[in-house]
Amino acid sequence: MGNAPQPEPLPERSQDLLRALTSALEILGSARDATAALTESFAHAARAFGAEKALLLRVRGAEPLELESVRASGLTFDEVKACLSGLPVPGVSASRIRRAVETGEPQLVENSQFEGRHASETGSLTGRPHSVLCAPVTDPWTHAPLALVYFQTRPGPAGYTQADLPFLQGYAIALGHAFGLFLTSEQRYRELEEDWKRLQKEGRGQAPEIIGDSEEMGRLRAELNETYLPATAARRPRPILVLGDTGTGKDLVARYLHYYSPSRSRAAFVECNCAGLTGELVQTTLFGHVKGAFTGAVDQAPGLLRAADKGTLFLDEIGELPPTGQELLLKVLDHWTVRPVGDTRSFPVDVQLVCATNRDLAGAVRAGRFRHDLYQRLKALTVRLTPLAERTGDVRPLLSHYLAEAEKDLKKRTRGLTPSALKVLLAYGWPGNVRELSGVCWALVTHCRPGAEIDRADIERHCPEVMGAPARDGARLAEEEVAGAFRDARARFEREYFVQRLELHHWNVPEAARSMGLSAATLYRYLQRHGLRQGS
Repeated sequence: MGNAPQPEPLPERSQDLLRALTSALEILGSARDATAALTESFAHAARAFGAEKALLLRVRGAEPLELESVRASGLTFDEVKACLSGLPVPGVSASRIRRAVETGEPQLVENSQFEGRHASETGSLTGRPHSVLCAPVTDPWTHAPLALVYFQTRPGPAGYTQADLPFLQGYAIALGHAFGLFLTSEQRYRELEEDWKRLQKEGRGQAPEIIGDSEEMGRLRAELNETYLPATAARRPRPILVLGDTGTGKDLVARYLHYYSPSRSRAAFVECNCAGLTGELVQTTLFGHVKGAFTGAVDQAPGLLRAADKGTLFLDEIGELPPTGQELLLKVLDHWTVRPVGDTRSFPVDVQLVCATNRDLAGAVRAGRFRHDLYQRLKALTVRLTPLAERTGDVRPLLSHYLAEAEKDLKKRTRGLTPSALKVLLAYGWPGNVRELSGVCWALVTHCRPGAEIDRADIERHCPEVMGAPARDGARLAEEEVAGAFRDARARFEREYFVQRLELHHWNVPEAARSMGLSAATLYRYLQRHGLRQGS
């Protein structure tokens, strides 16, 4: 047998470039100060490419093109300002920059002297010859333009060629991950705030999510979508009772039922904690009162039931409702009318009642603390939530969700959990359920430095109660880690699949849903889960 052909060695220039870019990437991966790491790495790359002029521009808007300087070398302050305004600057081609952003493809001008006949394409590359290399930096998942790398030097032996493109593209890919990790995107936060304001104007608020890939969560989502949501459209809707331990997300289920209800989502969602309703307050709180009905009633109040008309009233801790309130609530369910305190008139109401408790209502009935007839009216439609300790496969996606939510609220990017930190959190039993997990994520992001990793030491310092818990079974934990990696990969595939199908149908959601054999409502829920909207 003959010897296998050996690959030809890289040219010396390419070897030098590869070594220099490796160092630039190591800076991105190891530095503690995120912004300093980004700018230092870019300066290292500019030297590696022998750039006389170098620009790292952040894309703030694509239509019209809006740029922001992150790092520049070889240009004066006024020249950088001119570049950002689209004015001509020697050695900087605005048309090449625009084309790179619009097409998502790198741009190469080996020698501007030979492209003089295409002056409209090279812009300011007139005068002495220039050699230019630039590439877009895109989001690794959505492929949206985030930034642009621009290098310019003299043509000739030091000039750029096709052989340099793969090195620049590799560096741009690394920067795509770094931008998403290191730089807080004010533009993205503005978009989120605008979405929030729009939803508030529509009376809908933030879309709730039922997070988790366990069998229990899949069954819960199916029951809510197939049984309970259609029930909210009834002319006289039955109450829905949500049972579960403290912190399992009973209020989230109530908001989910309201937000996705086909008939109630445009009206108000009103909530009340029954533990705070005393015998004197319960009637006026639920039914309202007229002006002068009692001492201190200086104005009229509609009451929670009328405030929630056509919408949803969420009564949390229903097991703590005093006997007077239980009697009043039973009358509402019988007649669907309310009479404010001090009024002679009764008003009809159309309300979806959602009640929640962590108490044993059946035991309270036997003990005489809760009315048997009211319990019979409430229990017909019951949702039972499983403690987090019994669905441990959901811990990993919940950690990802609440860490991202904390980063968004605090406007801070971190580098996520280290493997040792993740192992600790996966081993914890979470007696406080999802509420405790959310609080731990918030504390860890609050104390973490921007751009830094969250490690085991951070958990020991800021959440010591998690460290003191007995570890769960090691074999079960290893199995869940493998399952978690699979779920992450599946989620990425699912997201890319939806983007491709939507782009194929020009983001016409009903049309794309039909092509996938889904209802439009189901596809909208998937898009919400993956944070997708047109232009993502």
